[in-house]
Order: sequence, then structure tokens, then C-alpha cells
Amino acid sequence: MKSKLAALFLAVALLLAGCNLPVLDAPPITAHPQVTAAPGYVEAPAPTEYEGWSLRVKPANGPQALLTDGLAAQLILAAEQDKSLRASDATGRFGNRVEVLDPQGTVQRTYSLNSEGQLLLKDKDGRAFRIPEYVYYLIEQQLWAYAGSLKDSLMVWQPSAGTEAMETDLDRLIKTAELPAWGYADAYFQTYEVLGEDTSARDQVRVYIMLSYAGYTIKDGQFDQSFQCTAPARLVFSRVQGNRWQLTDFRQADPNVKGRQALYDNLRKVLPYDYMEDVMKEMGDTSALAQEIHRQAADYLRARGLSDLTIGD
Repeated sequence: MKSKLAALFLAVALLLAGCNLPVLDAPPITAHPQVTAAPGYVEAPAPTEYEGWSLRVKPANGPQALLTDGLAAQLILAAEQDKSLRASDATGRFGNRVEVLDPQGTVQRTYSLNSEGQLLLKDKDGRAFRIPEYVYYLIEQQLWAYAGSLKDSLMVWQPSAGTEAMETDLDRLIKTAELPAWGYADAYFQTYEVLGEDTSARDQVRVYIMLSYAGYTIKDGQFDQSFQCTAPARLVFSRVQGNRWQLTDFRQADPNVKGRQALYDNLRKVLPYDYMEDVMKEMGDTSALAQEIHRQAADYLRARGLSDLTIGD
């Protein structure tokens, strides 16, 4: 029964992401979380001239896969020509390989992709540019289901080190887990505060966070906010072996209800009672979190040389 449910959840996730992902040489696993679409889910636009194109992904570690998504191919080809996405100081290992295939299956472009978590591609001449975030996390989210990753998806962590030692992985893991709920955006920004953790179980740890995120897309001379949400979330990590852990469940409370009691009840679905008083106060005024998201968006535009764009909230 569990295997049937896992297969169903995977099928739903693939549909939400708008793609098919035939995996070439690895069976599926069931441990990674599946997140359903949120009320503010944003459909990805249809490709304008690359219908039927594909991406063949060859990670440094794990299975190869074919991503039959014309928009993903279109976004990478456009990013290669976008001077604002160029990176002059790209470092680190580029052990992943991404091939862009036309509808006949012919390889039209080949890139190397950073395998240390940086969102950078290199073309055949060694020029580096930023891979669109939507494409990166789309690939990563799908590879998760088959024990693959563009970066090792298993977190190395010892409970005695505290949750601070997790935080280098949390940003990537949250964005990957949430992509099917968020949908499409040019850029994703988030900020979170770790509220606490529960390590009472031997091989499982629960981490409670206050999370705020937003997706922005460039449109008509503006950097418009496509969606946003602020609410607490619960992450569950399960020990795989030794000090290696895997994110196996991710749940965020739905804050879109009327009335204080209804909000309280929703938050309690993911939070222990001990956190409720402080979190309810934070939910009453989320302006500081919104300001941090706005700051990140401004920094992103500045780095791309697009500071003349107006940021919409």
C-alpha cells in the first residue's frame, strides 16, 4: 500500500511541475517529501519556440535523467545570451552535465553545471552564467525522487552541533521541497528563523522554523511579486547512515484563514504548543520579514545591473 501511495504522490508532483522525467538507471525511492500545490501556485508559461525540446541531465553523483520540458530548455538558452546573468568569477567543481536536445533528440548545446550548490552553468568555451532558478530547482526536485541530486541531497549533521550547523543546507532544501507548491518565478527569495528542534527520537529530528518566501518575475519594466507567504513550517529529517540525514517531510501551515482562532488551529498543525504564543505575535506583524525579502530582491537586481527596475510587492 505504501509503495502505491508513493507512486501516486510522485505522479502528482510530476504533473504539478509540468514535465515528465524518465529515469534511465535508478529505481524510485520514497523518502523525500512531496508538497502539494499552494493556493497561489503560478503556472509556468508555455515555451514560445522550443516546444518538444528536452534537457538530458547527467549528475556527478546519481542517476541520469531526461527532462522533457521545452520551457526549461528555452530558459537556459535565453540565459546564456543574457549579459546580466554572466558570472566572471565562477569557481568550484562543475561535475554535472546538462545537454539541450531538439525534438529529434539531437544535442544542440552542452553545459557543465556546478556540483557544489552554486547555480552556475559553463558553456563549451568556459563562459559561466547563472542557471534560471526555476530550472535548477525543477531538476533537483525531480532527481530527489530517484536518489539523485545536482548536489549531495543528504545532509551531513550531528545532533550535538545544534541546528545552526544545518543552515548551510536549509536554503537549498526548502526551495527544492517547495517548488511544486510555488510554481514558476524568475527568482525566489526566502528568509527563515529556526524556532527550535526536537531530537527526542533516535533517528529522526524535527526542526521548526518561521518561514517567509516570495517569487518575483520581470514583466513590463517591473520586478513583480508573483506570490508570497509567511507562516511557520516543520521539517523532518531522518537518519540514513551515520551522520547523514535526509529531508523526509516538509509541512507549512496555511495562514490564509479568517479569524484568530482559525489561524491558531492551522499553526498548531505543524507547531508544538510551546511555540504558539511567540509565533502568533509574529504572525500579527510580518513587516520585518517582508522587508528582508524586499532587500534580497533589491540585491539580486543590483547584482544583475537591473537596479532601474521597480520592485512590486
